[in-house]
Amino acid sequence: MLYRVVFREITQEDLDRNCPFVPEAHVFEMYLEAVVHDASCLDGVTEVYRDGSHAIVLTTDAALDVIKERFTPILQDHWAHLRMSSFDLPDGSKAECLRLDRAQPRSERFVGQARAS
Repeated sequence: MLYRVVFREITQEDLDRNCPFVPEAHVFEMYLEAVVHDASCLDGVTEVYRDGSHAIVLTTDAALDVIKERFTPILQDHWAHLRMSSFDLPDGSKAECLRLDRAQPRSERFVGQARAS
């Protein structure tokens, strides 16, 4: 399956204790390249490449919920430098974006919808 993940640069509205300033433009490029590298190391991902200036494409044999779960730590690691704006499915529709709650410890953050207990 192919998934296209679109990112955006940090804006003033994103600023908080975890992201205290808007990074310079060249920093976004550097961190997006780091996301490509990190994503290429995920289990089940066979290829990752840039698609334009703000997107990457993941080729994987993993199910959507699994790839989202595996991709979440990468987003958390780069939270202060870029934001994911959409997660596109192979048919062009949008998947629910990964939700990251920076106030919770990393182990308690979740992906997508809350799971039933």
